[in-house]
Amino acid sequence: MDYLKLTDSSRHFSSSILKILIEDRRTAHAEHINNNCNVIFLEPDDIVMARTAIQRDKQKEKVAKLCYAVRGPCQIIRTTGHGGYFVRKLYTPDIPKIEIYGL
Repeated sequence: MDYLKLTDSSRHFSSSILKILIEDRRTAHAEHINNNCNVIFLEPDDIVMARTAIQRDKQKEKVAKLCYAVRGPCQIIRTTGHGGYFVRKLYTPDIPKIEIYGL
């Protein structure tokens, strides 16, 4: 974009074409990624276990990049529509809802 501003006399046209091409490429990439996902549709009242990534613990000298902790069981309260869910711990219905993405 900066190069176009310096060299092209009709840079507004070139910049708009470049923006269209970038947006088209991003859309194509997103569609490609989304088509290769295994989508699992969950309904309210389903019982699930949620995986959460473990962060490293410097004091314990623990590096856990590839480890996942399991939280649950949780009951799905409602879906957000974007791959996320509001869940509540199964046996403690009085606690607030938790939002979890990509169970």
